[in-house]
Amino acid sequence: MLYIAAIMAGGVSSRMGKSKPKQFLDLNGRPVLIVTLDKFINAFDAVYVGIHPEWCEYTAGLLCDFYGKDHNIKIVQGGKSRHDTLMEVIAKIEKNHILSEEDVIVTHDAARPLVSKEIIAAHIREMKNQICCGTYIENEDTLAYSENRKTIKKTISRHNIWRAQTPQSFKLSALKNAIKNLSREQIESLTDACGIFELAHKHTPVKIVPGSMLNFKITKQEDLELAGKLILISF
Repeated sequence: MLYIAAIMAGGVSSRMGKSKPKQFLDLNGRPVLIVTLDKFINAFDAVYVGIHPEWCEYTAGLLCDFYGKDHNIKIVQGGKSRHDTLMEVIAKIEKNHILSEEDVIVTHDAARPLVSKEIIAAHIREMKNQICCGTYIENEDTLAYSENRKTIKKTISRHNIWRAQTPQSFKLSALKNAIKNLSREQIESLTDACGIFELAHKHTPVKIVPGSMLNFKITKQEDLELAGKLILISF
């Protein structure tokens, strides 16, 4: 059984307002992407990174600088969307490996550098007996619904509501079949791979792996600053 990590790093980070995508910004002396990869590089048979085409060469230089020339990380040129990038990664994995029905792909956002090794290890354990696992945390805040982003239409009960994080893990063959069985419109209406799996495999539940508030996604400058402070305190 192969365990292969797929780090999704194809975004251009328009919300950050920086000259570089957020996965390449400095986080206490190292790029965000490298901080994330450090958690995966020794735990998997291979690591694939989906990168925007304009940043592939830059990424290759980073990997050489931090890991030397001998490492198990493969760069994959990403597509127009996250799902396109995931499909490009899967295609590259199929090209490079002889696969079985039991092989596992663990997908993770490059912009979640504070994921713990314990969460990753939990995914590896669960996938020995599961088809799909996702990382989730219980929602502790009251939820409100607005249609115009100016006024609240109704308050929503937070009970039974969970917040999705990554990693998300799948039997690679099951994920590929899920993508194949959905239309382009269905896939693009969803925001993560677990959503694709749920829609295509309605009778196969996604196993919950408990996440952490520390495993947040860097989307704004204040997130980057908070991550830097937390690394000094907790890691």
